[in-house]
Amino acid sequence: HWLPQMDYVVNTYFPSRTDVFISQLRKAKLYPSSDAPVYLLNGNSVFENKVNPGDAMSLSSGNGVIWYTTDGSDPAVYDPVTGISAMARMYLSPIIITGSAHFKARVLLNGTWSALSEQNFIVPADFKDIKITEVHYHPVNHNEVPDSVLEFIELKNTGNTTLCLEGIQFIEGIRYRFPSECYLKPNEFLVLASNSKYFYERYHFMPFDQYNGHLDNSGEELVLLSAEKDTICSFAYDDGNGWPESPDGEGKSLVPVELDPKGNQRLPQLWRA
Repeated sequence: HWLPQMDYVVNTYFPSRTDVFISQLRKAKLYPSSDAPVYLLNGNSVFENKVNPGDAMSLSSGNGVIWYTTDGSDPAVYDPVTGISAMARMYLSPIIITGSAHFKARVLLNGTWSALSEQNFIVPADFKDIKITEVHYHPVNHNEVPDSVLEFIELKNTGNTTLCLEGIQFIEGIRYRFPSECYLKPNEFLVLASNSKYFYERYHFMPFDQYNGHLDNSGEELVLLSAEKDTICSFAYDDGNGWPESPDGEGKSLVPVELDPKGNQRLPQLWRA
């Protein structure tokens, strides 16, 4: 039966082949000779990316000098020559976690970089910095297509650390779950659209992705949860009752009054058209 065979390949064959395969690549000069750095959290192997402020992250390697970044960029540069990124720091001692960070590290030995080692650490409280910064819920009809296919929502990381969005999801208003390896850097925006094709035709750039469902033209609640089901954003917009009315079919969007909104976004006076 194919299920036992798949289980054997995935859980026995591939794990036991890793060291052999890397050795073969090194002999063929297709893989760096030095091992990539290993991450430790409070002296132990890392099994999850959720951390607390005050945790100590350390890096270890056999030989060479470890260089790392905390913004998700590569510490190595190769063009025009092999070198060290201006964003990289030399690893000297354990690093105390103060906020979310996207680490990338390599070992530099005799002018040659190791493979890249990557680890994302998330302080759950930092998700408060993810804000909804535009809701285009009732667009003007365009070339006779339904207005619902031109809807979109924009998110922004208003904080100063790179955040991993994996597992974050909209559960009310629209439906969408962010995939793995999805990062939002400080002050970066991200757009989710109801229809990627029509969004591109209208705005001439591709959204990050396409969500399920449609935004209600009369208003509804939007709820964004973390992977642990904690509320990140939750508010109910409206086309009246103190909310701006021009976004309801007149071509405008709901946007926050503040460029980088703080706290919850529930009150209509926090929004403008």
